[in-house]
Amino acid sequence: MGRGYVIMRKAAHGAAGKAKRNAERGWKMRERRCIMPSSRGGKMALAAAAGCLLLIAAILLRHGAAPETPAPSQRLQTAAAGRNDYQLTLRLNPEDSALSITQTLTYRNDTGDTLDTLLLRTWLNAYQTEETSPAATEELYDSCYPEGFSPGWLELFDVRWQGEIVTTAYLDAAQTALSVPIPALKPGESGELTLRAVAHIPVCAHRTGYADGVWMLGNVIPLLSRYEDGAWRQDEYSAVGDPFLSDCANFRVQLFVPEGYVPACTAALSQAQTGVWTGEAMAARDLGLCVSAAYKTASAMQGNTLVTAYALDAAGAPWIAGGLPDAGNLQRPVRGISLSILSDLSGGFPLRRHGIPGHEPDRRRLF
Repeated sequence: MGRGYVIMRKAAHGAAGKAKRNAERGWKMRERRCIMPSSRGGKMALAAAAGCLLLIAAILLRHGAAPETPAPSQRLQTAAAGRNDYQLTLRLNPEDSALSITQTLTYRNDTGDTLDTLLLRTWLNAYQTEETSPAATEELYDSCYPEGFSPGWLELFDVRWQGEIVTTAYLDAAQTALSVPIPALKPGESGELTLRAVAHIPVCAHRTGYADGVWMLGNVIPLLSRYEDGAWRQDEYSAVGDPFLSDCANFRVQLFVPEGYVPACTAALSQAQTGVWTGEAMAARDLGLCVSAAYKTASAMQGNTLVTAYALDAAGAPWIAGGLPDAGNLQRPVRGISLSILSDLSGGFPLRRHGIPGHEPDRRRLF
């Protein structure tokens, strides 16, 4: 009896270990597709990169070195202290229009209640169907889906709490509210929630989608919902207004994109010699991200904030950013007046870096 039980336990342990190893291999293969540069767009990316380098070189020769990102102010550091932390590794595969996501949320229970569930908002899933997509309304459909409807969704690989896989469940028809069961977490206690997924990006000219050579990844990252009045909020992801709600948190990002692609991100990203982009966003409401092989950039200081503009043509970026010696006063309303107003109202714009992604200069669609 005893020997048979031991043999059964060993067999079960071996099967579990094999399943875990197979799952890890499956994720590595899935993630690897989001590491490979796009062969189809390789020449275009190299050409865009060369053009971008020529533009940057011209600006540097004419106006001196681009400003460096300022150090975080004491005000920003104070705002970031004690907030939840997201660690993100993101890999974009343009050929498949997919972004692999590995994220770890370090969560501290400051609700005052003992929690047995967390709620993640997976807003990308709203783009799965015409019935739930915020871009598929009668007013927006033709401009957002000029080639017909294109679905976007979040493909979950696994979710873990403190290293253990948990069984999650969606609470709404649009699959934008993901319930994550956890052991009782008392007020003041902390834990780690790890998630691995692949975001499938729709062909859609909206806050989330691909259009005009730009991947607009506005609400792709799953974020913790807000806890109010003894419950997690489950607001609908609406088509108009400001459709999402989340608490400010700290984001630390590692981003892999094919050579020649340029990211515009809430986090202050910088590129290492390995080609990997890394950076952080402190006390940020969410993590916005746009990526394109055609982006041209220009930067200027506004007070203590570095403003960087991203455009799809050489003239567009300086036009949007302003601040360059030959830019003239016409550029000031785009980046100067808005930050000046915010600074006057709030006692100084707190962020050290502000990005403005846009499309054609004549309509400046900003995200």
